[in-house]
Amino acid sequence: MVKRMKWVPQFLSCTALLLTGLTCPAQTVIFRVITDQGKPLGNRKVSIALGGSKKGEPLGRDQIAETDQNGEARFTLPSPPPEYFYYHVDIGSPYWYCGCAGLPKTEKVVQTGIVESAARKNSHKSFEAKPGEVLIVARKFTLMERLLYPIEKQ
Repeated sequence: MVKRMKWVPQFLSCTALLLTGLTCPAQTVIFRVITDQGKPLGNRKVSIALGGSKKGEPLGRDQIAETDQNGEARFTLPSPPPEYFYYHVDIGSPYWYCGCAGLPKTEKVVQTGIVESAARKNSHKSFEAKPGEVLIVARKFTLMERLLYPIEKQ
């Protein structure tokens, strides 16, 4: 009887951990699109594609959202979340540099956030993402880059 009582707390704690893992809420990922000056870019289309399947069922569908006046777009990932997801940000002009597409690891985005920065190397601003955030930093072409763009495009 005494040995049996020792297992009860262990059994209950293991059961609680398992149930907690099975009922994890869906993850929300925030995309924030800003300029290299720190200004938000609103009304930009952001899309994510959730690939893969589990037991033959798709993990999720493609989602599209538009950034608000703060440059933010929110997406809810399915539970369980995919290992990776693909994203694309449509800046709306060919005269911007940006890390507008990527395939980040979901776990890294949720735990620490990621920054895709096109800011110049000599920029005095530093950009940090929050956990659960993909921060896209875009910058406009310089005058010289804008003049050379049609030539480089060909």
